[in-house]
Amino acid sequence: MSERIDKFCHSLQTKLNDLEACMTSLKTKLQSAPKQAEEALHKQLDQLQRKVESQKQAVAKAKTSVQNWIDHKTAEAESTINDWKAKRETKKLAHRADRAEEYAAAAILVAAATLDEVEQAVLEAVSARRDADAIEK
Repeated sequence: MSERIDKFCHSLQTKLNDLEACMTSLKTKLQSAPKQAEEALHKQLDQLQRKVESQKQAVAKAKTSVQNWIDHKTAEAESTINDWKAKRETKKLAHRADRAEEYAAAAILVAAATLDEVEQAVLEAVSARRDADAIEK
């Protein structure tokens, strides 16, 4: 593989590892949620809300990038790409590869932000359940 592909694959692997760590952390938090003090739960929820809010602009940009890729992919029929290959139009093929890499990175960013929102939703649900359970007792 070329050095550029190696770097891209390494970057994607790092991001996927980060997502996996986030999911593992969420699982641990869910398992320990009943044991957490209410104040700690609210503090964690507040931090997560700030994180989600701070990512909104980057996520919107990433979603636009994802949509742009979908639009370009639709516009570039398979026959067009085969034609570029046959004519050895390296600039067009390289530009397509760059867009595909940007799409992959943007999709991972959207997925990571979605996991943050999922974590926020879960913590809000845990907090709401604790509030309801406290009243029933």
